Amino acid sequence: MIRFFSTQHLTLEDRGILGSFSINDPVESGPNDITRVTVDDDRTNEFLHAASLRGVQMFHDAEFDRPPSQPHCQGDGATRPAILGKLVNHRLGGENALIVIVDGGFDANSLSGINIEPIIRTPFVALEPRSHGNMCAWDANLGAPQATLADLTVRSGRLIRSSDVLQGFRILQGLTNELSRYSAWVVSISLEVSLPSLDRLLPTSVRLTQNPLHPLSVMADVLAGHGFDVLIAGGNQGCSPDPYIAGLGMHPRVITVGAADVNDLVVPLSARGPHGSTKPDIVSYTNMLHSQANGAGMVDDGTSAATALAAGLIASYRTADVGRDRVSLSPDGLRADLTNIARMPPGGGLRPNTTYGWGIF
Repeated sequence: MIRFFSTQHLTLEDRGILGSFSINDPVESGPNDITRVTVDDDRTNEFLHAASLRGVQMFHDAEFDRPPSQPHCQGDGATRPAILGKLVNHRLGGENALIVIVDGGFDANSLSGINIEPIIRTPFVALEPRSHGNMCAWDANLGAPQATLADLTVRSGRLIRSSDVLQGFRILQGLTNELSRYSAWVVSISLEVSLPSLDRLLPTSVRLTQNPLHPLSVMADVLAGHGFDVLIAGGNQGCSPDPYIAGLGMHPRVITVGAADVNDLVVPLSARGPHGSTKPDIVSYTNMLHSQANGAGMVDDGTSAATALAAGLIASYRTADVGRDRVSLSPDGLRADLTNIARMPPGGGLRPNTTYGWGIF
């Protein structure tokens, strides 16, 4: 089955016709005229044709999940001090920066000593355990210990759908005035498309990958236009038969993050960019014995940890007092900075490439 959604207002007749294709009959309605339809694979083309005849644009409601751990593809582990040793010459701070953790929720009560911004509220309820969100929060704090974190929970039931992330993004967009007291806004998304090959097989006008008209792609542009630096995990599918970055990770204004170990080697699980692309944009560190949110002695791993750490480092970079105004840089200007300051390790290849992007940040 394949999930689709529309952001148009559907008439009762539209809903009746399109609902006749839905496994979940009637069609599922959400807020802000988001309508979801779940269709059997073998009726997809028929459904999309019927929607087109009604003038209804449907989009793939691609499912997101936290990148699954693949222990055999991890690369070398590292202690927290080893990672801090890599960062020792950097001015880590993030004072007056806001880092928004887009995930299944984190437990603010367990994040002792971290500043939390409570104003952001979504209608979604975090599912226990919130270990992944907690891990991301702690890793963002590692890169920006003085920054404030906000929890943008985007999980409905056991699924995180594109339409859920879209709804979260809209809530964030609506709070820009209230959040204007912060000097930098960074959005950290440690999620990946669950079935990237399915998304790429759909028609370009419907899928999320490399479709500028998909509502989630449009909203990523909107957030960048408002001044948000949006980061997303490249994914942990590097050892799978389909090892390539997909979904929002291919968006040109989203900073896509790969993962390297303490030896500056990209870990095998870190997804690569498709041939001819310039993704990932950067690589950051993973395999840190830091939060232990996943259990005592367990490292923070994968592109999830790397993305959250990179979000913290960007918050610190933007707010560093270096005699140059980095706060007023547009997100596109920040991306240009990253191409210059990311470091390509020996043997990493030419810049950029589909393994390291522009290098390690």
